Amino acid sequence: MAAAAAGQVAAAADVAAAAVLPVAYAAKSFTLTTGVDSGAAFIGGSGDDVFNGGSTANTLSAFDVLDGGAGTGDSLTILTSAAVMPGLVTIKNIENIQIAATGTAGYTVDATAFTGVTSLQVGTSDVGNVSVTAAST
Repeated sequence: MAAAAAGQVAAAADVAAAAVLPVAYAAKSFTLTTGVDSGAAFIGGSGDDVFNGGSTANTLSAFDVLDGGAGTGDSLTILTSAAVMPGLVTIKNIENIQIAATGTAGYTVDATAFTGVTSLQVGTSDVGNVSVTAAST
């Protein structure tokens, strides 16, 4: 009887543990702020996560640490009026980055320290130059 009860307890624990597994695979959505965005609140999972910095200008800030996790279709959208991407930004495991620059001086991106990026698109609404330095692949 004791062995059967122990087996039921173990089975219940396995069911409870399995119930939370799909959450890790669900896509997560993150909204960037004008402050520092980092830590567990800005780490994606196994789904195709979305990091949204495209609704409010200049939400990508110095010292932001954004990690897309294990997903393979994560995206980051940025809206900025600055002329240069902030320094000391860490972006990893986010495959698709779109930057909309609204300033008149163009936009400069140094993406050499980004890891996992497969697509980086920079658009400007003015005639300013766009300069992108990317890591070698």
